[in-house]
Amino acid sequence: LSSSDATAAAAAAKGGRDASTISWIHGDALALPFADGTFDCVTIGYGLRNVEDRLQCLREVHRVLKPNKRAVVLDFNSPKDPALATMAPGGQREGGK
Repeated sequence: LSSSDATAAAAAAKGGRDASTISWIHGDALALPFADGTFDCVTIGYGLRNVEDRLQCLREVHRVLKPNKRAVVLDFNSPKDPALATMAPGGQREGGK
């Protein structure tokens, strides 16, 4: 998912041997275009810093995950929001606990 058609097209063009299993689409991370409980895993690489509402983005990630499945977020920052700070280094949480 990308917020830009051009970025999604560039990612698709990069390809790779396993690229045929990936569909790159344009969409909004605050209103994901997928049904509830669609995915076994959701990954975000340097994406939380680029959304207007980080908590809404994470709510959407949770919504589209199947029960008891995982989200993996790669982002280096020092969040001020206490809810997000639990995911920063030293505040890692697993399994929603």
